[in-house]
Amino acid sequence: MPDITDVSRKMRKDIAASVVASIESGEVDISVSADDVTDGTVKVSMTVGERASLDDLSTTVVKIDGDNPGVVILDQVGNEVGFIPMDAVRALILPYVRADTSTARIGPLRTVSVDGVGGLAILDDIGNEVGFIPMDTQPLRLPHMRADTGTLKAGPLTARLVEGVEGIVFVDAVGNGVAAAGSGSDTAPLDEAAVLKKARPANSVITLGHSKTAQNSWQGPFTPSNPGGVARKADVGWLAWADYYLRGSINWLFNAGVGSENDAQILARVANDVIAKDPAWCFVMGGTCNSIHGGMTADQIIALQLGTETEESSGSILGLLQDAGIRTAWLTDPTWYEGHEDITGVNAAANLAKLNRVNRAMLRAPAYKHGLLAFDANAVIIDPLSPIGSAKQYMLQGDDKIHQAPWGARAIGYMMAQRLIAAGFPLMDILIASAADTYGNSSTSRQLLDNPLMTGSGGTNSNPSVISGTIPAGLRLTTGGTWGSGYVTSSTVARSDGYGSDLVITVNNTGADGDTLHVVCPSLATRLTAGDIVEAAMQVDITGMAKVKGHELTCSLSNGSVFPQISTLERDATVNDNAGWGHQFYDQSDLVGGVMKTGKASVPSGTLVDPTLRFKLTFGGAGGTAVVRLSRAQFLKNS
Repeated sequence: MPDITDVSRKMRKDIAASVVASIESGEVDISVSADDVTDGTVKVSMTVGERASLDDLSTTVVKIDGDNPGVVILDQVGNEVGFIPMDAVRALILPYVRADTSTARIGPLRTVSVDGVGGLAILDDIGNEVGFIPMDTQPLRLPHMRADTGTLKAGPLTARLVEGVEGIVFVDAVGNGVAAAGSGSDTAPLDEAAVLKKARPANSVITLGHSKTAQNSWQGPFTPSNPGGVARKADVGWLAWADYYLRGSINWLFNAGVGSENDAQILARVANDVIAKDPAWCFVMGGTCNSIHGGMTADQIIALQLGTETEESSGSILGLLQDAGIRTAWLTDPTWYEGHEDITGVNAAANLAKLNRVNRAMLRAPAYKHGLLAFDANAVIIDPLSPIGSAKQYMLQGDDKIHQAPWGARAIGYMMAQRLIAAGFPLMDILIASAADTYGNSSTSRQLLDNPLMTGSGGTNSNPSVISGTIPAGLRLTTGGTWGSGYVTSSTVARSDGYGSDLVITVNNTGADGDTLHVVCPSLATRLTAGDIVEAAMQVDITGMAKVKGHELTCSLSNGSVFPQISTLERDATVNDNAGWGHQFYDQSDLVGGVMKTGKASVPSGTLVDPTLRFKLTFGGAGGTAVVRLSRAQFLKNS
């Protein structure tokens, strides 16, 4: 095979035959999923037919005395289906796996425990160390796996795909493998069921950053009514909007956003707030604006966020996430709105230059940094023609001129969703598909609503002077505020896909600011017990919006003493109204194609006060209109 020392990275990826040596089949077998695609780390391109032959992949080691060595993954006929680059500075292959390219040899690999250095050496057939897996007091993290030093035995090291696990499972000659810490003795064979159970969910996410991240939820992660900061998903946060456009696919584990922090403070929390919780993804909006306000230089901020602007990331927020095998989606920090001191004061020009410098470095970083996606949140917020670099009007909160308003959060969330889909973020089919999947049909069902597909009629009209038409069985429509006569009509329309009906509600004309429309499901009190973990979801489409200033899905779990709540796109009326946010701060364009999915919370002990699932639409003035289509509603417990 030809020497490819001087071949560029792009050419090397395109020409699979350009290799130095091939490890013979059966000695090292690496199987990858066609969905394991990450920018700059593993580039996989497969046809549907090739998915059937994943177990037939072989591994080719590319040894280059240049800056871009790596591992090429070939199929049986020599077509390249994957490439894992090795950083010339850190010689990185996989998360927590290092190898020196100058010592890479052909031959079966063996794993050897190394005493005193907290790790596992990988040797080739003549004893050269070609890799090292560090282990400290924390269990080893490989893609979606963990291991302690006692769980791997010496012997030929193979790697294979375990169905349902996104990543690579390593096993030795006698079947001992990378299993969860403490899952069994170090002589027990790999328990694939245990691996599946312990695997890191591929859609699991922790959000990290400063106040623009913290406001993804209305209360902090240690508030009893919002455990983990993920139960109440705010309409001023980009996470809830991204999840809507991803059709409820995000498994949000923890909100690690802390107000007023700079990048140095965020860095200090990464180990405890992110790595210890072991997510597949970390969505970051760093502390750029706070760091600038505190007097840091652009170079200092870049070092804290990225390390260097090329390959090396050690000591940075990204570097810690890389070492833990956590994929990172980083949003650039948006600009300020005119009137904020940092964009209109004496340091305005210098501040804007720093912001642009840091954001530009971040957007270029995925070309050098494995496991990193960079999303330009600033680009969707900034007014391109503003001479001072100000945000567009109504994108940021009008009172503080720095945090995103619901309109800005929606714009960022939509952009995030499109980029995540392109990057292979796992999309989940979460909505109910059967009218028989109800608690009323069987008390063993974890879906508690009796009419999830919105069929039939005979629902309750609580305000017939305002509302007319058909209401599905078991549902209740009501209004709040000042309405005129006959302003709302309701009907059911059979869905073309067969999943029951859409409840179609047409609002013709609201009466005043603060008018609300509610679609309420029956009380679930008798179907919930203390300790149940609950969440809800519904397909929601809204068109023809005028003067709408809120659309949310909520359920209160209050027992009168503690007040947990699950919600998505929740509008906090006190915050919004006190800040003077009118309907202008909400995008009035059609909201279609998504799923509203609440966060999760535990049901408290005691008697619950009206635990009903509720969709609420809020208007910002007389003359408001909207056409709402609701369908495939579900309320799940312990699921």
